[in-house]
Amino acid sequence: MKRIAAVLFSLTFITSLASAHDMKEVNKFLDKIETTMQADSIITEPTVNYALSQDRSKADEYLDEIEGVDQTKSNEEMQVIEPAIKYSFEVSPEYYHFRYEEPGIDIKEEGDMFGVNLAVSGHSNINYLMGKLEARFSAGRVDYDGSLSDGTPHTDEGDDYSTEIRALIGRDFKKPNMVLTPFFGFGYRYLNDQLESQYAYEREISYLYSPLGVETLSPLGKSCEWGLKLEYDIFWSGVVKSHLSDVNVAFNDLRNEQHEGYGARASIFLRTNIGERLKFSLEPFFRYWNIQDSDDSLITVSGTVVGVGREPANNTQEFGIRASLIW
Repeated sequence: MKRIAAVLFSLTFITSLASAHDMKEVNKFLDKIETTMQADSIITEPTVNYALSQDRSKADEYLDEIEGVDQTKSNEEMQVIEPAIKYSFEVSPEYYHFRYEEPGIDIKEEGDMFGVNLAVSGHSNINYLMGKLEARFSAGRVDYDGSLSDGTPHTDEGDDYSTEIRALIGRDFKKPNMVLTPFFGFGYRYLNDQLESQYAYEREISYLYSPLGVETLSPLGKSCEWGLKLEYDIFWSGVVKSHLSDVNVAFNDLRNEQHEGYGARASIFLRTNIGERLKFSLEPFFRYWNIQDSDDSLITVSGTVVGVGREPANNTQEFGIRASLIW
């Protein structure tokens, strides 16, 4: 009975050690029990050895099972770990209809523009900050409908191109079924306007401004998402360079500064997964500028002042659509 009690005690102790994941101590204890039983009695040796071998096998199997579960959990935990900053890249061809007006003197320019927008952004998973850099280029053919300096009606046509660079910073606020990202930044816009007739001259228009806006992102089904972008553009300054010397080399080129105005933008986008890490997006958009009269600048002919030039109050409207690949 003592030997049976000893065996039962040893089995209980072995199981508790196995549960504690200490196989080394299990093996030492088993070896000790085997040595004791061999010295004590030949009759009990086969029975004890069989019991020990059975329990040792169960202990090994139990530890292997526990180690397997731990390894599985470890692998699952490694899979859900996200990088501190998640980067994305966008390539976005775009088309828009361009319309420029000077309402006070009834001048219009209108045409279709084609371009491409490039962007890289980063979203932090730690403090939820967002940073984004954007660059855009577009070009197209425009028609001019207005008048000459003496009031004679005049029509013309030519080529325009535009570039824009923006840097944005914001913060992601994660709500139920929505991510809300207010943002602020700095932007530079440049427009080159070149008509073709003998009365035409090159105009260069540049704006410095700060975007202030918000973007939303919400799921739409299993593989789609949609969102809105709303933006107000704080106008800091503008410069219009009019190359009057293109008409007559005796004229000076004008430089008019602009100080008052604003801009606005709005768009809605639909985005869907088309690959493991690739997304496709369609985004109708509207961009608008309203700029007031510029400062006056002297007009000279061969160095003699003959008048003053001013860039009239004007507005620009751009309606278009953008298709994006995002990864």
